[in-house]
Amino acid sequence: RYYFEVEISGAGTYVGLTCKGIDRKGEERNGCISGNNFSWSLHWNGKEFTAWHSDTETPLKASPFRRLGIYVDFLGGILSFYGVEPDAMTLIHKFECKFSEPVYPAFWLSKKENTIRIVDLGVEPEKPMP
Repeated sequence: RYYFEVEISGAGTYVGLTCKGIDRKGEERNGCISGNNFSWSLHWNGKEFTAWHSDTETPLKASPFRRLGIYVDFLGGILSFYGVEPDAMTLIHKFECKFSEPVYPAFWLSKKENTIRIVDLGVEPEKPMP
């Protein structure tokens, strides 16, 4: 299991996960983090969030958040996105997945002025049990 947070700025910002084997140089649809079976993402378009997986866009009813929490339970097959505020966390969307290979954080900025900042949570990453 792993958890991290990011701060996003700008419409057209994607945050998600991708499998190790994603096509990085081939057809755009197979190399982006929205149009294939081996990536899952949350997109902020400046007005609302949408979830993307397998070329399917799901509109979400969530307040705008600048800080997002991403929780991955690899063995449990769960990827959850949270809106993070100083005193609360709100579930934005949860994917139920069957991860078949290692996954990695993935980001896409559709405009050069957009930003994503990985937040330093000040804690050691969770270590596997011996």
